[in-house]
Amino acid sequence: MGFTHYFDRPNKQLRNISMAKRKKIVPIVQKIVSRYAAILTGDCNGETREPVILTLESDAICFNGIGDDSHETFFFPWVMDSESNNFDFCKTARKPYDDPVMEILIVLKHFIPGLKVRSDGFGTKDCPCRNPEINWIKAARRVRNLYGIVTTLFYWESYPAPGTKVKRGGNRVPVLAGTANDFAVAIEPFRRVIRRS
Repeated sequence: MGFTHYFDRPNKQLRNISMAKRKKIVPIVQKIVSRYAAILTGDCNGETREPVILTLESDAICFNGIGDDSHETFFFPWVMDSESNNFDFCKTARKPYDDPVMEILIVLKHFIPGLKVRSDGFGTKDCPCRNPEINWIKAARRVRNLYGIVTTLFYWESYPAPGTKVKRGGNRVPVLAGTANDFAVAIEPFRRVIRRS
């Protein structure tokens, strides 16, 4: 098992990312890849050091960590054929290339609003981690500071005090990735759960 990020395209319109969207996404992803060039390889097996090549004409965003710091390839194709599954994932096992994967997923989610991004790092009601989202929040802040992108990336379940009824549909709190109060908003529901357990 390993730490995993999930991304899926729930409708047909998301199976083909338009050239107009690619023109917005590619320059930012190129900058992210450039910042992490020392730890990334375009050899998607992670065995050799090759530059990550990404242009508007590329078929996909594709990279891995290098050597022992590689795990599963991050692969995001611009066009998916009708046989492809809408659901995809990248298991990084929290290796160093996890940071660019998170940053790129934030950028993709910003420019492709229908894209669904989930992660083992988001925590759940059944498994609140002690430092929930901290790596995602750091990634979101880097993306905000470097590229000016703020996007609603995930929702956090807020938990009521013991003995109170849960609202129908739960108490979902949107966390804007990259906002000043994102960490406080994100962690408070889990502080309550941890204090009770």
